[in-house]
Amino acid sequence: MTQSEPSQNSVSSTAPAVSKLPKLPISSALKIPLLAVAGVALIGAAYLGYSALSKNSGIKTTPALKDSISTSEYANKTDKTASDTIKVYGKVSQLGYDSYSFTLTSGGASLTIAYDQMQGKTPVPVTDVTNDSYIVVTGSPSPDGYSFWASKIEPTTEADVNAYTNARKPSLSMTITSYPTSLKHGCSPLSIGVKLRNSGVVPIAWSDMSSAVSTPRYMLYYSVNGVSAGSYSQSLSDSGTVGFKDFGTIYPGEEVDAVFMGGGAVIQGVNKEYSDAQGTPYVTGTAGRPNIIAYNSQSGGIAGANSIQFKFAVMKEGSYSVLYDPDYRSESNTVTINLENRDCDLTDITETVYQ
Repeated sequence: MTQSEPSQNSVSSTAPAVSKLPKLPISSALKIPLLAVAGVALIGAAYLGYSALSKNSGIKTTPALKDSISTSEYANKTDKTASDTIKVYGKVSQLGYDSYSFTLTSGGASLTIAYDQMQGKTPVPVTDVTNDSYIVVTGSPSPDGYSFWASKIEPTTEADVNAYTNARKPSLSMTITSYPTSLKHGCSPLSIGVKLRNSGVVPIAWSDMSSAVSTPRYMLYYSVNGVSAGSYSQSLSDSGTVGFKDFGTIYPGEEVDAVFMGGGAVIQGVNKEYSDAQGTPYVTGTAGRPNIIAYNSQSGGIAGANSIQFKFAVMKEGSYSVLYDPDYRSESNTVTINLENRDCDLTDITETVYQ
């Protein structure tokens, strides 16, 4: 995701010294390519105005799977050491290629499992293990970090692995609780209140989907008239920001009142070193930053009534990122916001920047 240049998505009216107006970054979220909503699986459940596409009431699978992680999660675990005891699950392959190891795969990542020739460790029998079978391996990272040393191997099934994986995916209920019914122009600031409730079994952290994360685990998308766009979470100033403000961590069963900033600002640059005869500081220029409705005018946003909705997506198994291949899990209620004029009114100053 790249930082947008103001000249690409701003409307400006400048005085002769407009070059002194500092560049003010537009949220990188506005540059996310619009993604078509696809592959939404209807699984039922509801919460107030929220229509859920997924809800987890518990995990009922093979006991061996309890507290285990996929090999993909293991690969992304940066704090693992040789002294840790970890459980990983997956599908077996390359058993018999040599006499001491096989490959375990889940979540799109593979891990070499050593069951013999582990210095100082007792070999683990694999007489009941076959290629293409699903197992849970308890063990620890090898001292060199290149493989996983097994201490115990337990059988499971593909069905149980799928159920366990699905149940452990984050699940979020969303209800839009406050919003403006009308905006005067395309650069009017937009702020929307959203109640977020963790309806799953794992915590949901703002930090796991913020702009600081290169490969977020899950994302909140906003939709304008049915066209979904990416919505990176940010902790920038209100003006020009698109995304949810930091809501911390929501634990299972908890809910928070979150704030979504939908962009929109008219920014005036002022040079205090210069002033007119009346002492009024010299205005170097004015720039408008569109809100999400005006910005999406080519793919959804219009002058008039616009439907706004939020969608929660997680990373698909084996996908590189939720940004490129989202698995939509839930959606909020839909509200209507009327945009009176899609163009920016540069006389409606919302922020002043002093030079």
